[in-house]
Amino acid sequence: PAGVATSGTFRGGLESPPPRSSRKAATAQTAAAATTTLRRSTASKGGSVAVRVTCRHLPPLITISASYGAGGSQIGPAVAQRLGVEFLDRAIPARVAERLQVPLDEALAHDESLGDAIGRFVSSFALLPELAGALVQSGVLAGEDYRRETERLLREHAAGGAVILGRAGALVLADEPGALHVRLGGPRERRVAQAMRLRGLEHDDAEAQRKNSDRAREAYVRHFYGRDAKDPTLYHLVIDSTALPHDAVVEAIVACARR
Repeated sequence: PAGVATSGTFRGGLESPPPRSSRKAATAQTAAAATTTLRRSTASKGGSVAVRVTCRHLPPLITISASYGAGGSQIGPAVAQRLGVEFLDRAIPARVAERLQVPLDEALAHDESLGDAIGRFVSSFALLPELAGALVQSGVLAGEDYRRETERLLREHAAGGAVILGRAGALVLADEPGALHVRLGGPRERRVAQAMRLRGLEHDDAEAQRKNSDRAREAYVRHFYGRDAKDPTLYHLVIDSTALPHDAVVEAIVACARR
């Protein structure tokens, strides 16, 4: 994505996160430095417009929202590898568990099932929303700590560039300059068929997983952020990744990231 950074080379990895200054701050600082260089250059050349300003591009920052069977777990790492940045997905719960000083299993439970719990309760008590709210309150309160720490982690790594899968990244990092927000999806049956092929599942198992996974991810985004994860206005690029080869999807995302 377009943008500039002041200094430093990104080294991927959760153990060595990039500086915590935001991409906005980095962009503003470099813009100010570039302006100063421009004034000095023009003054030394008697007003000549032949100036030389060197700016460094910000590392790519991409968020990917993927419905079940859309191939996010395959496409995301491939994009990160092509762009030379960290891929953040399964490493997130481990880091959050460390920060909150809780067992990894507990962080994984919130990461993978909190949205499903919300979705199940809301579905079961659709006519009694106040009852549904009361029933999920304990889980939601516990999940708030996890959500808050996850957001902090995403923002810290945004400065150094990353490909982030899920975790409402398009909403958490909506204001990050130069970020590219991507949505991967496709018709339900094609997503089920793709999951069967990629994961070696029978149809009934893949359909059950699709139902639970889609419900969990959508409920999480709706509850904590009040938005629909499928809303195309949240993203710069929306791709039916069941209709295109994954290599082509990767190429499209990489091309947009380097725009």
